[in-house]
Amino acid sequence: MQSILTAILAEAAYNLVVRSWLQRFCIKLWMKSRNLTPITQRMIVFQSSIGTGNDSNLYSLPYQQLCGQIANALRNPLESGEGDLLEIFVSEKSVAREDLERLKNQKFIKK
Repeated sequence: MQSILTAILAEAAYNLVVRSWLQRFCIKLWMKSRNLTPITQRMIVFQSSIGTGNDSNLYSLPYQQLCGQIANALRNPLESGEGDLLEIFVSEKSVAREDLERLKNQKFIKK
């Protein structure tokens, strides 16, 4: 009985507190590793671009749903080739400037 109660409490703590803190921490760490500054402003752009009013709701999602939210939010900026969220995910080091310009000028044909 004690092990079941411990498992229930551990799962509740993870879902209510730990997941949100851990995912927020990991995203901040990822942004720091990419030298995106200022981090606070980039986090605000990230949160508002994903489309959630409350950042704790965003970070408390299971990681699969968080990735789905990010992919959905990146759809329009990828098609247009511009946007604040795209600047977070694409760096000039990872994509050549001419490729970025080609992406911006390319017309996507939808079938």
